[in-house]
Amino acid sequence: MRVAFGPEAPAFGSWNWIGVDLCEALTGDCETLCFTNEVPDCDVTVFIKFLPPAPVLRQLRQRTRTVFCPVDIYGSAAEIDANSDALRQCDCVVIHCERLRKYVMTYTRTEYINHHLKYVAPLPLRRKTDGPLVWIGNRANLPPVAECVNSRTFAGKLYILTNLDGPETTPGELGFGAANTVRIENWTERRHIELTSAARAAFDVKGDDFRARHKPPAKALDWIAS
Repeated sequence: MRVAFGPEAPAFGSWNWIGVDLCEALTGDCETLCFTNEVPDCDVTVFIKFLPPAPVLRQLRQRTRTVFCPVDIYGSAAEIDANSDALRQCDCVVIHCERLRKYVMTYTRTEYINHHLKYVAPLPLRRKTDGPLVWIGNRANLPPVAECVNSRTFAGKLYILTNLDGPETTPGELGFGAANTVRIENWTERRHIELTSAARAAFDVKGDDFRARHKPPAKALDWIAS
């Protein structure tokens, strides 16, 4: 069996975290490859995040089965309904949050796969009861994190590991008050694993918009598995 994954979109975490890893993980069971624009000859095409319009999918279905992973792409239930023609052309939609099922299952077969573990530290001999708290995630999600942190007092340091691709880099500039000892660091794979190993606990906070409510706590799950 030949399975193609795409479209390649390195600028999006969903491609780097899911598309690339799925492609690599399945190499032992089938032939896998990635594509950018044109879908190659294959038995199954897996679209990560970005789904072609319905007319394109109708043509594709004549030569390949189509699977769609709608990772953080829909901003509302109305957007899903508006994309119903394309969803009906998919043989299966794979969701990463069970709360999405009710919106998608009307249009096509819907299956759930939990977000896989990616940056996992070696298991400790005993669970840490000291060390810092840690939150890891995209800086776009920082406003609700800061609101949560500012509403209570934590013992010890709190590390925020995020993508520092903007001018604001200090806790105050990113919305954190002075009541807690907050440390802001730029995300790297190495630091992700280091903090996951050192932390006494990790927490996940997201906003109340549609995308945020339909995301799994992936980074916190990395800590639980470490």
